[in-house]
Amino acid sequence: MRIVVDLQMLAPGALNGGIKLLIVGQIRSLKERYPGRFLFTFLVSRVLASELRSAFPDWHLVCVSKRPQPLATHPGMRLSLRGRWALRHADLLYAPVWFSPFHSPRRPTVAMFVDMLHREHPEMLSGEAERVWRDEIIGYSVTTAARIQTISDAMVEAVRKHYGLPVDRLFRTYPPLRARRGETGIETAPQARSGFLYPANFWPHKNHALLLEGYGRYRQRAGDGAWALLLTGHEDLQRKGALEAQARGLGLDARDVQFLGFIGDSEFETLWKRTGGMIFPSLYEGFAMPLIEAMHFRVPIAASNIPAIAEVSGGAALLFDPRDPSAIADAMFQLSSRPGFREELATKGAVRLQDFDSDEQVDRLAEGFISVIQESKQRAVAR
Repeated sequence: MRIVVDLQMLAPGALNGGIKLLIVGQIRSLKERYPGRFLFTFLVSRVLASELRSAFPDWHLVCVSKRPQPLATHPGMRLSLRGRWALRHADLLYAPVWFSPFHSPRRPTVAMFVDMLHREHPEMLSGEAERVWRDEIIGYSVTTAARIQTISDAMVEAVRKHYGLPVDRLFRTYPPLRARRGETGIETAPQARSGFLYPANFWPHKNHALLLEGYGRYRQRAGDGAWALLLTGHEDLQRKGALEAQARGLGLDARDVQFLGFIGDSEFETLWKRTGGMIFPSLYEGFAMPLIEAMHFRVPIAASNIPAIAEVSGGAALLFDPRDPSAIADAMFQLSSRPGFREELATKGAVRLQDFDSDEQVDRLAEGFISVIQESKQRAVAR
C-alpha cells in the first residue's frame, strides 16, 4: 500500500514541540510491525530534509517548494516530478500535521488532529490571524478527509463538539511508546533523586509564568531543602528573556531555575534518570507525551487537572489546579518532601504504562489506513 505522508508543515529542531516525535514514532513503529506492507513517500520542506535524511537515511523524501504567491487559505506548493508521480500512484494521503493541500478526490486522505487550541483557548495563540488560519486548515480537513485521527479520547470529544463529526469518521490512537523512551537503566531509586523537570516549549498555554510564581512560593516553604526547577524546550529568546526577568524578580537565581534549552535524546535520557519529579502545569493538552516518558523512567508526576492529562495519567499522578500558584507550590512540596509518596506515584506510573501498548496503537493506525483504502477502492469499483 503506497502512502504519501505530507510533512511540509513540520519545522526542524523542536519548533513543533512533541508532534514530530509522535509522527516519527508512528512511522517507525508501522515500518517495524508491518515490514513491506506500507511503502511511504514523505513530502518535506527543504529546511527539514537534511535533518530527516541524517536521522532516517532509508526514508524516501521529496522536497516541496512554496510558490511565490501562496493562496490565502492554504500554502501554495510546488512539487517535483517525483512528488507528482508519488501522489498519482498513492493509495492514501496521510496528513499528520492538520491538513495537506495535495488532497484530491482521486485518493483518500487521513488527517491527524493533536489539539483544538484555536477553539478551546484562542487567547493563547499569537493572535487572530493564527486562530483564523488554524480554523481554515482544520476545516479543510474536516471537509475533505475520509478519516480524522486523534491522540486521546478527550480529543475525540473536542473534535465532535467543535466540528460535529460523526463517530465513524474519527479514530483514536495513543502515541507509540517507542517515540523517545530509551532504556530505563535506572540505578538510583526514585526517592533518592532530586529536581523538578518541565519539558515544554515556551508557548503561552504551557503556563511557565504561573509555574515560576508557584515555584517561588515552594522555595520559600521548602527552604534549604528545595529542589531546582529544570526547563527544557526550544528557546524562544523573547519569551525566555521575559521568564528569566520574572524569575529574578521573584528572587530566583540561575541555580534555582535552569533553562536547559533543546537537548538531544541521549542527554534527555540522562536527565530523566536523575530527575526527582516532573511538574507539568500546562493549561491545555491533546495528549501530553512527557507523562508517558516520565512513567517509563519511574519519575513521579505532578500535573494539571485537565481532561487529557487526567485521561493519560489514569490515577498515576498528583493533579492540581494549574491556574493556582499555591496549588502548584503545594504539589511541588509534596513531591520533594515525601519520599514514600514519590515511590508510590512512580509505581503507579509503571503500572499505568502497561495500558499504553505500542503494538495495539500501531495496529489501530494500520487498521485505520487499510479500511480507508479498501473503502476507496470499493467506491471506485462501484462507479
